Amino acid sequence: MYVVRNDQPDVPFTIDAVVLDSEGEAVGNDRLNFSIQSSDSDVVSVALDDGGVSGTAHFGRSGTASIVVSVSARSTGEIIGSFGAQFTVTTGDPSRISGGTIRFEGLTES
Repeated sequence: MYVVRNDQPDVPFTIDAVVLDSEGEAVGNDRLNFSIQSSDSDVVSVALDDGGVSGTAHFGRSGTASIVVSVSARSTGEIIGSFGAQFTVTTGDPSRISGGTIRFEGLTES
């Protein structure tokens, strides 16, 4: 979880993913599409640059937002996987929660 003030200047980000094919060979970014979205763009908004693997994050009002990156095969458009980050945006100096988990019965996180 990232905890930032709502007056934090915009920050650049880079998407880094390791994707393997069924034989365990690395799949290059030229064969993938990345999309990114925020659960609440009033709290954290994100925009990809033309290259599709970097962009800028902007912090707005106080609250929480999850950022999710979806990875799909460029040839078929089928989703391969996803990953993300969580943000808490505060009006004052950030404080932190040191730990916390959520467990889903019968599911294993990869």
